[in-house]
Formats: sequence, C-alpha cells, structure tokens
Amino acid sequence: MVAMRAKDDGDGRGWLVLLLTGLFVGLRLGGVTDWQWYWVLAPQWANLILAILLGEDHDGGAFPLLLTGLFVGLRLGGVTHWAWVWIFVPLWLPMGLALAGLIAFAGTGLIMMVQERRQ
Repeated sequence: MVAMRAKDDGDGRGWLVLLLTGLFVGLRLGGVTDWQWYWVLAPQWANLILAILLGEDHDGGAFPLLLTGLFVGLRLGGVTHWAWVWIFVPLWLPMGLALAGLIAFAGTGLIMMVQERRQ
C-alpha cells in the first residue's frame, strides 16, 4: 500500500485509516464494488493531507507519499497510462537526494582523512 503505516498518534487516526484502506481494497479486489482506485485509496490521501495541514509531517515524507498515492490510484484506475517507473518518481527523488548527500558526506570525510595522513 502507498502509505500503510499506523503510527500511534494518540487519537487512533492511523489505525482507522489502515482499517478503512484495507477494507476498501478488499471490497474492490473482491468485486463487491466497482469504485475507482483513487477512491479506494482516499483514506490514505486524507490522512496524508491532514498530517501536512496539522504540521504532523516532521520528516517531510507525507508529500511524496501523497503524490505517489495519487499517481498509483490514477494509474490503476486507467486515467493515466504512465510507466510504473514514473509513478514512483516522487519516492525516488527524496531517496536519491539522501543518497547523494550521504555520498558527498562520506567523500568529504574520506578526503579529509587522506589529507590528514599526508601531513
């Protein structure tokens, strides 16, 4: 699932969202409803939007998850026909930036160690 996390936020919202999303996915896959996938994933989107608006998104991860969830819902619903590679780009960009930062940090440390040994 896109943002299937049930963080203990004290009000039970995470567990409710997890329960509703699981229920909606089960109903859709079981053929009980013919809802479009973007409606099936709506509890996830609502939770992520609330996290952003209420300032609960301390790590900045809600917006990429929101975009990815939107893209997955639109792709599964047949609204777009993008390749799956492009659907998950909102998740890859932050991970790529984090990896680039880690490489830069490690490279700087390595250069500093080499310079200290030369002295």
